[in-house]
Amino acid sequence: MRRLSWWAAAAAGVALFAAACGGPANTSTTRGNAGSLAFDYPSDWTLSPSSNNQHYYSVLAFLISPTAHASETCGPDHIAGLGSCSDSYDVPGGAAVVQLSEWDGPPRPDGARTLIAEDIAAGWQSLVVAGQSAAYLAVPGGPASETTLTWQIAGPETGGQVTYEVRAMIGPGTSNLTTVVEAIVSSLRIAPQTP
Repeated sequence: MRRLSWWAAAAAGVALFAAACGGPANTSTTRGNAGSLAFDYPSDWTLSPSSNNQHYYSVLAFLISPTAHASETCGPDHIAGLGSCSDSYDVPGGAAVVQLSEWDGPPRPDGARTLIAEDIAAGWQSLVVAGQSAAYLAVPGGPASETTLTWQIAGPETGGQVTYEVRAMIGPGTSNLTTVVEAIVSSLRIAPQTP
């Protein structure tokens, strides 16, 4: 298992983010919250909360770098828990969007840990995020396509069904923002669910 070192990832991420944007190192971060998640993100990014309950999951928030755009819209027929919402992204080169989501199903025998084990068996990397079992998958982009990084993180409850997903879309030719996104993930803290 790999543990992300917050300080190492944050220092490198801030420097690389500044270099990607062509400016001086911006060491400023902001503490954000979405659902049961708390995290640090670059101060010049936007935290855009969302709370539309889909079937088994809710998008909690988007973290949006300058020049990127992300939104979630629901149709007029939206009923909480039954879907009919869609996400849209515009992630040009030099930009990134991070989507934070919470999944609460479908029910699995050992809860979220079963999902994490299934991901790892399918070739995802095993690691620990916020003290919890997690799985990580990177899908590299090309010169004209986004890179997608996904973390599935088990919730803190033993046998609980809650899984958190962090999905980052990084614009074409901008792989140096990976370190910035890793710093965000390294800073994650999960508050226990209350019944």
